[in-house]
Amino acid sequence: MDYRWEPVPLDSFRSVKVLLHKTASIGEVRRGEAVDPVDLSPMMSQGKQSCFDVNITLNWNYELFGAENQPAPNHVLEIQLMQAGLFVTLWIGIVESVSSFTISRGERSMQLTAKSRDSLDIFRTAKRVTALFPQLTDMAYIAGKIAKSAGLDDDEIVLPISGMTTSHTNTQLADMSAWDMLTNLFLPLSWTPFMDGQGRLKAASRDVQGAIADVVLEPERVVKVVAQRQRPPATRLKVKWLDPTLKKSLQQGRKLADQTMTTGWFLPFLKKTIYFSDDKTQRAVNTYMVTKQSANALFVPVCLERYEQLEQNKGKITLINLAWGPAIITLLVQWQAAHSTPDGVSGPNTVPVGRKLEGYAQLAFMLIMMSIGTGIYEIWGTPYEWVHARNTTEAFDSSAPRWVDNPVEVETDFIINEQHAQAVAVRELIYQAKSANKWAVSLVDDPRIEFGDILEFPDESKMYVEDVSRSIMRGDPAVMEIKGFLI
Repeated sequence: MDYRWEPVPLDSFRSVKVLLHKTASIGEVRRGEAVDPVDLSPMMSQGKQSCFDVNITLNWNYELFGAENQPAPNHVLEIQLMQAGLFVTLWIGIVESVSSFTISRGERSMQLTAKSRDSLDIFRTAKRVTALFPQLTDMAYIAGKIAKSAGLDDDEIVLPISGMTTSHTNTQLADMSAWDMLTNLFLPLSWTPFMDGQGRLKAASRDVQGAIADVVLEPERVVKVVAQRQRPPATRLKVKWLDPTLKKSLQQGRKLADQTMTTGWFLPFLKKTIYFSDDKTQRAVNTYMVTKQSANALFVPVCLERYEQLEQNKGKITLINLAWGPAIITLLVQWQAAHSTPDGVSGPNTVPVGRKLEGYAQLAFMLIMMSIGTGIYEIWGTPYEWVHARNTTEAFDSSAPRWVDNPVEVETDFIINEQHAQAVAVRELIYQAKSANKWAVSLVDDPRIEFGDILEFPDESKMYVEDVSRSIMRGDPAVMEIKGFLI
């Protein structure tokens, strides 16, 4: 509700001003600092204002001759109503278009359309990316940051305390318009974003079950009521939400990496760190090594082959030399000793003893020099990821006939847990089901009423306000039209 206003007395007539501001900003107009108003009221032949737009038709003589005097897109349009002898700002918007511009003999006219500021491209079209918000960041704080990025000032953000914070480690909204971000952010809070008549961001509650009326209508203020059902009510509602708790998701076992290694007598050992993916991010469990070709494939054993997993994303292959290095040193010593042995003979053999010993040492040495091998190894295991599960929570109308099924799906990443998801699903199902029962009501004007208010009629039935419209022609009866649904 807009508490600046009082209900208009019965049998009143409209006293209104329509002002065009060519240079002032919305903030300056709202604060009463604009010094450039042009009163279009005397030139108006038709005019209607709603929560979201204003449409007027101007008929003029010479007042708007010249491009500098005519309304143009992006000018600020202000609607003022009289209260207690003073004109008070009721609605502020941006001129979107000037159409049906006609100049002929005896006729000069144009139609002017202005929209609330949330209809601008900066809110509805331009894609945005927010900063990263840490865990336990207040939802209303994030909404304020989004609104500021779309051009709103601090005093143009009027949001209630959310009482809810982000549950994910990091939260970021990307590739969405500012209005889509706000709508997505407000869903788990059971809010609907809207711009009030002064161009400020506000939130209307979607929790209609047991809602307390903002305005209780007296019988004499109700002029006319028209009801109609425009679509079948929702019977089921599914909320798809991102679980903030990380869960391990195991994949099918497969080959994670392969490695070729060459070693021999010249290395005491060879170690190689193996990552389970090229980008070094893949995690795996139960990893093991498959030997496609052993480094000991020749008839001479070369090494011991070992594998161990070091961390979640890597392991290590180790080839350990079979002590050939110390054996070479020993053989060299023996070779030198055999070379120094006297060339005596033993028995009938005429080969010198020293030459025999030298030949044995040379044979052993050559065998050691041949101990070089190349191994081909594969690492297999079960890869896994830590993921946020995509959950679905459903609420349904148990009183709906079995042959009637009208499901609705909503999606949000700001649900805290299953209990929160259930509460959101129930609240949203009630809102969706109730909103099918549309009402249109004519009342004696009450400028307090705005989007999201709850009206109570004399029979104690209640209505959720979705739009408010009124004629802004001077002298017209002070009557307003309200559209919404019965709750």
